[in-house]
Amino acid sequence: LHMQGGDKRKALETLCHSAGVPFIPNSNAERILTQRQLAEAALEKACKAFPIDADKTPQAVLDYLAKRKVTEKTRKYFGFIPKGQLSTVLSDEEIYTTGLGEREDLIILWYFNGERPVYYCTRDVATKAFKKASVQNGALQHPMWNGDDLYIQPNVVWGEGMFDCISLMEMGYGVCGEITCNLIEAHKESLLTALRWRAKNHPDWTFTICLDNDEQTADGRRRGNEARLQYGCGAEASTLSG
Repeated sequence: LHMQGGDKRKALETLCHSAGVPFIPNSNAERILTQRQLAEAALEKACKAFPIDADKTPQAVLDYLAKRKVTEKTRKYFGFIPKGQLSTVLSDEEIYTTGLGEREDLIILWYFNGERPVYYCTRDVATKAFKKASVQNGALQHPMWNGDDLYIQPNVVWGEGMFDCISLMEMGYGVCGEITCNLIEAHKESLLTALRWRAKNHPDWTFTICLDNDEQTADGRRRGNEARLQYGCGAEASTLSG
């Protein structure tokens, strides 16, 4: 903005050009779309700049991922931004729009659409705290994790939890999920659409729901089991054709 003499429109045009996306002027919907394009371009830059790397990632993080059985096969889904390093890659505006400024020193799990990261969640190695990216400003959309597999993998497992999903992938399964146990309302239609497509075009393909068999909580609830009921699968994990 400063380089464009305070002209926000010209600044956005310049940012869009550098990110390789079209500039769309005016209207709130178009503004949100432009913000989303810029945010996703910024996520891609961060993903490429801060991969899990034996020479750059702290040993504690490497050890933690190794303990969780993450290998070269699935390492691309993770990232780690050392404290104070994000500003060397992203502008202040990009940091604010993506929310990554609060995610330094945390393990990042990227959500990809095709080959591009479009969303993320994080895990704190020390506290095990889990947090998803905010979508409140409209700049990011929260998709199902690894939803592409629903259209390209014959046998897909719907998993729960960041590392449960990764473990299933390490074993060679196609994997998709919410990372948390309950299906988000906004994702129901897209999941059903994918399952209908699988049933119509590939009736021999399978879709398996594999959620936690949680211990009973103090209030008598068992979260993973309740989530299975939400999917219409009964108390046990189920395999559905298509």
